[in-house]
Amino acid sequence: MAITLSCPKCVSILEVPDGFANKVARCPTCKHEFVVAPAPAPASDAIQVDPPRPPRRVDERRPQVRSGSSRPMWLALGIPLATVGLLAACCVVGFMFGLVKVRQGHEIEVHHDAVEGIARKRAEEIAAKKRPLEKMMIPPPNGIDLEAVREEAIEPKEEIVELKVDAPAPMAGFGRDDLRVPDNEFRWSNREVAPKVPLQQRMTRPNQQTGVLGPKSELWGKLREQVKAKKLLKTSIQNGNWGTTPFADTPDEGSLLVGFYANSGMWMGYVQPIFLTADHEKPGKAYGMPRDEVSVLRAKPGYAVGRMYVRAGDLFDGFGVTYMKVTANGLDSEDAYDSEFIGGMGGSGLDVGGDGAFMVGVHGRLISMAGIVPVGNVATLGGVCVKLR
Repeated sequence: MAITLSCPKCVSILEVPDGFANKVARCPTCKHEFVVAPAPAPASDAIQVDPPRPPRRVDERRPQVRSGSSRPMWLALGIPLATVGLLAACCVVGFMFGLVKVRQGHEIEVHHDAVEGIARKRAEEIAAKKRPLEKMMIPPPNGIDLEAVREEAIEPKEEIVELKVDAPAPMAGFGRDDLRVPDNEFRWSNREVAPKVPLQQRMTRPNQQTGVLGPKSELWGKLREQVKAKKLLKTSIQNGNWGTTPFADTPDEGSLLVGFYANSGMWMGYVQPIFLTADHEKPGKAYGMPRDEVSVLRAKPGYAVGRMYVRAGDLFDGFGVTYMKVTANGLDSEDAYDSEFIGGMGGSGLDVGGDGAFMVGVHGRLISMAGIVPVGNVATLGGVCVKLR
C-alpha cells in the first residue's frame, strides 16, 4: 500500500511505497529531504456506545419551562396594566380635586352675592326715609347711599333690625364700638380694586411730608421712646385657627403704619407692611410668597392707618384699612377714609384699632404646617399701637 504525502517545502503531492515509512526521502521537485511519516491506521468500523446512565430521581430533575406556559404572558401584561391603573387613579383624584375647588369658589361667590344683596336692600330702605345726612366718610358706590347705614348705626333713631347673614357679628376688640358698623360688608362690598405695581417697585423712599409727619417733627422721638420702653398695645386678632406661629414687626426707630403690599388668591398669600419714619418710607418684613405684581394700600400725605377690617376663618381671607388724619397726640377718627379691600369675604369680620392710637407695627400668626396654604403665609393679622395721651 502506497503512502500519499506532501513535501513540507514545496507542498508537492508525492506517493512512496509503504516500506519507506520512517525513512529519509528526497522531493523530486525541490530536492528537499524529509522523513516519511507512516500511514495512519485505518478507522474501525465498530460504533462505540456510551454505557447507559442510571435513571435520575424525580426530585433531582431540573424544572423545565413548557412552551405555551402562561407565566411569561402575565409578566408581559403586568407592567402595562399597572401603568393604565395608575393613570386612571390619577385622573379620578384630579377630577375630584377640581370638583372641590369649583364648589368652594361657588360657595364664596354665592355668600358674597347674598351679603351684597342684603346690604343693597337695607341701604335702599333707609335711604327711602330721606333723613338728613352728615359729612360722608365713605363715597357712595353705584348710587347707593351707604352713609345712611352708618348714620343709623352710630346714632340710631329707631330700633335696628339685625340682618341674618352667615358671618357672625364682629367681636369686641381694641377699637371703639361706636365706630363699628354692623356687618361691615356694607362698607367693603363695592370698593374699587387696589392698584398694582411691579414687585421691584417695593423700595425705600425719603420722607417728603410736612407738618406733624415731617422729618423734623417731635412725634418721631415720642414714638421711639414708647417703642424702646415697650409701652405697646396689641389689638385683637380674628380667628386664623390654622396659624400657630406668632409674629410681630415693629421698627425700633419709631414709625407709623401707612399701608401694605399684598397679594390674594382664594386666601391671602402675601402681606408686607409699609412704615413711615422720620427719614424714610420703607417696606417692613414680608410674609408669604409675592407674585410679579403686588396690590398697594398706601395712605395719602398727612394720614396713617388707624383701623383694619380683617376677615378670617381658619385662614386669612381678606382685609381693608381705614386711614385717619395724623395729629400731634393721636389719629383723628372723624377725618378718615377707607381703602380698597384686598381678598375675599369668607370667614367672619373684625374691626381692630380705631380709637385714635398710633399704629406703629403689626402682629398675628403664621401657617406653620404644610397644607393647602404654604408654610409662612399669614393666618390672621392685627396691629401694634401706642398711646401718647
